Amino acid sequence: METGRYKMNVLEKLDEDIDKHLERNDSSEYAQKIKNQLKGKDENWKGNSGGYLGFDDRLHLMQWVDKLRACHSNAVVDFNKQLGSFVGAYQINSFEEDIRIGKKIREVNPDLVTIEVPWFAVTTLLPKIFSKYFKNSWHKVKYTNGSSLEDIIKPRKQYNYISPSNNSEYQWTEEWEFGVEPFNHRNLRSFQKARVKEKRKYIKKLVEAREEEKLRVEREKAERIELEKQREKKERRINKYSKSYENLDEKDGECYIICEKKKVFTKVKNKVNCLYVGETENFAARRKNYKDFSKPNNEIVNKLIKKFSKKTREQIASKLKNNVTVKRLRFKSLQHQGYRRHIEGYLIQRLNPLLNTSKTNSSDYNNRSFVVWKTEVGVKTSNGSPATRDWRK
Repeated sequence: METGRYKMNVLEKLDEDIDKHLERNDSSEYAQKIKNQLKGKDENWKGNSGGYLGFDDRLHLMQWVDKLRACHSNAVVDFNKQLGSFVGAYQINSFEEDIRIGKKIREVNPDLVTIEVPWFAVTTLLPKIFSKYFKNSWHKVKYTNGSSLEDIIKPRKQYNYISPSNNSEYQWTEEWEFGVEPFNHRNLRSFQKARVKEKRKYIKKLVEAREEEKLRVEREKAERIELEKQREKKERRINKYSKSYENLDEKDGECYIICEKKKVFTKVKNKVNCLYVGETENFAARRKNYKDFSKPNNEIVNKLIKKFSKKTREQIASKLKNNVTVKRLRFKSLQHQGYRRHIEGYLIQRLNPLLNTSKTNSSDYNNRSFVVWKTEVGVKTSNGSPATRDWRK
């Protein structure tokens, strides 16, 4: 005989019974039929349903309402059928537990047997442990009131402290409470000690203290973020308005080279199509004198008029338009006026710009170095240079 055929998996049997019940009593099917029957007929429903619905409609509604009642009645019947055997077995185990501790006596003396079982399988202990410390997946299913709005309107979650297993840090909704199950412990005492150890982590004072610390850290983080935003906003404001004003005490010295993109006025001897070389402590102010070629005070146009007297101002301005570029030289040593003027002269010597008239033939600017060496007189520097001492003395 194959004993495997007669083995019954209790959970599989329960699942099978539940599936059969749902197949026979699908209340959602009848609820949907009622909704479909009333669809489009909800106008004037109050006080007029009897006259508004036809006889067949009312008959069908009554049948489907009766079906809904039957579904709920059948659910109670099936539940009690499945639960009956377990309740009966539990009652017998409870009776035997009372006999064991002396609360009751037997009227009939059956044969007694001695077997070895784990500590949690003694009489009614395991059902009690499951009932008190275990939740299956059905505990996560909430009760319904049948309202069509209950899935749309969801209550806001509250995390007030209720118990060690229901608070802002830990919510026991499924499986064993605190994650401690009895089967991994030698005895009931060991199981309860493990539960108490985990439970102590969630006593009210500790949870509230950790929650307060968490809120403090979040507040400090929010304050840091806010301060950082204010600092960045202040920096952006400073950067924005600092560009609108010029500090008279701080100068930004530089040299600049104005060139043609394509040769129009310049010749081959004017290197890189160079029109003019200059130096300044405020390029923005100098730029205004060069930018608009139509203005009568434009320095480049005025210099070209002197150079090309046969051309009109309009002709020169039209040929310069979109054909001029500027190269700016900005580095630390150019903050010194003497060295800046020296570099200006050096660039004039090297590039031979069309419109420069000074520093074009002086030998003082042949060398790029700030100090110009001459053996007969020792050290000579350009005007304004800090190197003024004769190093031979």
